Amino acid sequence: MQTLRRIDVVGALLLIGGIAMFLCALQLGGYSAPWKSAKCSGLLLVACYPLWARWHPNPIIPRVLFSENRRVVLLSLAIIFVCGMNFYSALSFFPLIAEAVFATTPVLTGLRTLGFTAAVVHVRRLPEA
Repeated sequence: MQTLRRIDVVGALLLIGGIAMFLCALQLGGYSAPWKSAKCSGLLLVACYPLWARWHPNPIIPRVLFSENRRVVLLSLAIIFVCGMNFYSALSFFPLIAEAVFATTPVLTGLRTLGFTAAVVHVRRLPEA
């Protein structure tokens, strides 16, 4: 029971809800929903998280990460961001380029790109050290 009390449920809801609403706002904002609507207010929840994390004794993102070794954390986040951009661009454009190069149907392109998909799934399932 003590372990359950240490979990930051409100912080998790602020972060998960805020990020989900922010992504929905990027998708809907300006087209099917105005930017000033409640659907596009996800950044307010994300902005409330640091205020909540300052009060909670065990926040989801520990304050120690940003107080000690700040350069290391920021550099790691920048590297992860660039790697993620590379991954999603490969995930999006690899099937399109494969279809254009091999001049096949979309189904055959999907079959040809199964190796790439299997590699991504396999790397994701590797045990953590």
